[in-house]
Amino acid sequence: MAGDTRVMLARASCRGRPSGQLSIAALVADARAEAERRGARLLRTHCWTGEDGRVVREYEELGFTATLDFEELRSDGSFWRGQVLQTWV
Repeated sequence: MAGDTRVMLARASCRGRPSGQLSIAALVADARAEAERRGARLLRTHCWTGEDGRVVREYEELGFTATLDFEELRSDGSFWRGQVLQTWV
């Protein structure tokens, strides 16, 4: 969108990271490059908060700040706990 100063990193799934798959750091590097190309200043993503917050910590180590906790109701009646994170480009 013209004039938008945000880019959303979506569908960044790195579960288990089998050999040959990108790491979160590589996905973030690509997203930062795309944000810069578009002239965006803010990069946002969301992730699962399970496994003792490991994924959230990985994003924080890459310069992201946690901004919003949320829960999404799944079709089986359970909740998927998530975290929105952002970083300036």
